[in-house]
Amino acid sequence: MPLDDAERRPISDETCAASQSPNAEARDEQSGHAMQRKVRKPPRVPGHWLFGQIGGWKKRGAYFPGEAANANGGIAAFRLLNRNFVSLSKPAYVRHVMVTARSIYSRGLQHRAASLFLGDSLGTIEGEEWRRRRQTLMPAFRKNALVDPSRATLWAVEDLCRYWETAAAANRPVRVARDTNVAVARANLRKLIGEETSVKDGGVMADTAAEAVKMFHKHTKTLPALLFNRMPKPDRKVRAVRSRIDTFIHGAVDARLAGKSIGKSSFLENVLAETNKLGLSEEQVRYVLSNELSAMIILGYETTAHALTWSLYHLARNPDVAEEFRAEVDRVSIDWSDPNANLCALPFTEAILVESMRRNPSVPGMARVALQDDVLDGYQIRRGTSVLVSIVGTHHYEPVWPDPFRWNPRRIKPNDVRLKDGSWLPFGYGPKLCIAYTMSMCALLIMLATIGQRFRFELVDDAEIEPEIHAATAGPERDFQFRLFPRRQYR
Repeated sequence: MPLDDAERRPISDETCAASQSPNAEARDEQSGHAMQRKVRKPPRVPGHWLFGQIGGWKKRGAYFPGEAANANGGIAAFRLLNRNFVSLSKPAYVRHVMVTARSIYSRGLQHRAASLFLGDSLGTIEGEEWRRRRQTLMPAFRKNALVDPSRATLWAVEDLCRYWETAAAANRPVRVARDTNVAVARANLRKLIGEETSVKDGGVMADTAAEAVKMFHKHTKTLPALLFNRMPKPDRKVRAVRSRIDTFIHGAVDARLAGKSIGKSSFLENVLAETNKLGLSEEQVRYVLSNELSAMIILGYETTAHALTWSLYHLARNPDVAEEFRAEVDRVSIDWSDPNANLCALPFTEAILVESMRRNPSVPGMARVALQDDVLDGYQIRRGTSVLVSIVGTHHYEPVWPDPFRWNPRRIKPNDVRLKDGSWLPFGYGPKLCIAYTMSMCALLIMLATIGQRFRFELVDDAEIEPEIHAATAGPERDFQFRLFPRRQYR
């Protein structure tokens, strides 16, 4: 299951095979034989003679590439104006691009746009610089370093539960997406920089992160981006958002570099200790910390918040699953001394989170650019082609996930091979698997289990909610409300 750090976190060329199962390797070998067949072009989605598939993209947004690929056996070619794209959803094709032939596929426009807000962080840099940075940061994300980050998560969710207890006593519905988003933002700020923020400040940071993601999406849709694969220069709004994030982060970084400490362990403190071992200058340390903190505040907030929100939504719509979920979490104690100690006793809760991220992934896809001609299962990929690894398409690929649009956590089995072979991608795949994967999963388990122990909940409006498909991250298209029924008095 995903909490197995050793199996899910390859960090070098030598260890990247750890992300593949034996079955995946066998399928890749078969795929290699298939590549000897006659080279052919990927199936092309028909479109307008001038605009290509702009219409389909506008209608279905980030879901369009995955739907096109799934309609054509896991791969599809299409054109947006003068740019050619190939979208992938078959797990074997994902493994080829992300692992087997990764050296000839570089990060594309998506990551250059992200650098406007994330700076030179793990999410945007490449090559040897990426490798050195990841090795520097890795000790801060090992399992033995996650107790304090999990305490930060427990602090934030317990504060959320106190607020929801008050709302329940007043018979007042709560806004689920907004409240959980703020709780996740507060938890992230405490685990990253060690400071306890108010609900108001957490809301400000949540709004800032959401605004940054919205602007990132806007910049990838501009005419220079679509026509010439070029990023427009950051405008006044972009600089204002980045300035708000930088002001907050730089104050915390400068205080730590000056020797000030608030007595709480944090990612900032841990990474500062690691960078000091490398003999970096103060300016180099400030540069690394500022960029990585910006990335984690923005990316860590969005993915974790959406996963928690979708899990709560699906539980409210599936009472039988919710009953089994509550029975499991009631048998487990999440203790302040080590909140992670009993998380392994929550396999069904973890399956709920895994299935929610499969059914409604926060990030719809990942972009790569072919640096040279390639052949993928007999399909020709031309140099310069933008290759879209569709996370949505892979998660809804019916040969791997039968009845893919049904939310069913019971389909997730212990040591499920699909979570390791490129069929489940909410945290990426291969050597560039998200460095904070284990920390995020621990945080989600703690938050969901704690809420389940405290409350039974039901939707005020049972109308189905769809994901926001015209955005960089696919959260619910609208907020929704819960009626809360406390199950035990908060202790």
